[in-house]
Amino acid sequence: MNLKRSVSLLIPCYNAARHLPGLAQQIAAQTSVFAEVICYDDKSQDDTATVARALGFDVITGRENRGAAFARNRLLEAASAPWVHFHDADDGLDPRFLERLSSCLGEERTAVMCAVRKRWSGGREPDVVYRHPEAGTHTDWIAFFIRYFVHVNAFIFPRSAILRAGGFAEDLRIAEDREFLVRAAVRGLRFRYVDEALVDWVVHPDSTLGRAETETRWRFDGIFLRRCYDILDAPHRRILGEHALHRGWWLCWNGVIPGARENVAVANLCGVRHEPEAKFVGRIMSRVLGTLPYFVLKKRWASLAAQWRGAVPAGAPEGSETP
Repeated sequence: MNLKRSVSLLIPCYNAARHLPGLAQQIAAQTSVFAEVICYDDKSQDDTATVARALGFDVITGRENRGAAFARNRLLEAASAPWVHFHDADDGLDPRFLERLSSCLGEERTAVMCAVRKRWSGGREPDVVYRHPEAGTHTDWIAFFIRYFVHVNAFIFPRSAILRAGGFAEDLRIAEDREFLVRAAVRGLRFRYVDEALVDWVVHPDSTLGRAETETRWRFDGIFLRRCYDILDAPHRRILGEHALHRGWWLCWNGVIPGARENVAVANLCGVRHEPEAKFVGRIMSRVLGTLPYFVLKKRWASLAAQWRGAVPAGAPEGSETP
């Protein structure tokens, strides 16, 4: 093993006993070898810790349930390798993941990431692969992570750089990974991209997002967006505002008003009150009525116009990268 490129596999776990044997098989199938495998049991209600030990993993047992960010930080402290890969117990790992990404490791302030395949448990929806072939040497990584969600499973990080960036925000139960990636990019972490889907993000009804109440989810989303605002310079605040406005319109169109409200509030905080392509009337109405009331009115008008024409409502926004 090349010690300079050795990688610790770090697994935050909560009620993951049924998933760990499958992940262990995928770890054993790797064409390269992880330096160590460490699990953090976040006060599970099942026998996660017992199963993990039986599989030969090192186990840290939490005394109370503190969430994924707290678990990742404890795993980071325990890791002994210079590089780390966080992986959720219920997600997939291609046999070539470690070999392909570790071959790209080098500079201490540069992480490596790959494309991600999103799968729904039970095949409820078709698989989706999130690729970013445009990512390269000259990418503005701060803007990139404002605009795009990349699952933390997709990365191998330099351990020292995560520690310098302050680790994960332990008070965030949702969006802690997105907040970390923006903050790490602001503090100088750079990234290399491998254009292959080498990890699977598996969506379950009982996942953290699936269990979260709508109000709770979007409250944390609002905290994430405001923390980004606090650390960004003026040009990146503008990018954040435009992205938040787009998400706000998409969420409003889909009836997720709490999320729309949070995103529109941050867009307005960034000085963005209407879409760049908005016509004169839309710009005036956004300023007079407020952005969210204008979005509600705009959606209603599109629906009425479609009913009159007997067609599908026009003006629906393109899909958002919201996870």
